[in-house]
Amino acid sequence: MRIGILGPLDVRDEAARPVEVAGRRLRALLVRLAAEAGRPVSAERLLNDLWDGAPPAGGGNALQALVSRLRGVAGRAVVEHGPGG
Repeated sequence: MRIGILGPLDVRDEAARPVEVAGRRLRALLVRLAAEAGRPVSAERLLNDLWDGAPPAGGGNALQALVSRLRGVAGRAVVEHGPGG
């Protein structure tokens, strides 16, 4: 997977085919994680970043739904979970 975040978001699969990432928050999640590639990002930080410091009630569930959608679009290996994020 190749993710270009300078300029318009450009996501390509292993065969260099474009991958459509629909939705403002889903794109924001991908960009946020790509900017921290290889480093853990806490759920709290993602919630604050994606909802401009005012996450919704049940924000953890909303974030999990976004992560699930991202894995569906870009593949399970794109988003990992581990200690700290």
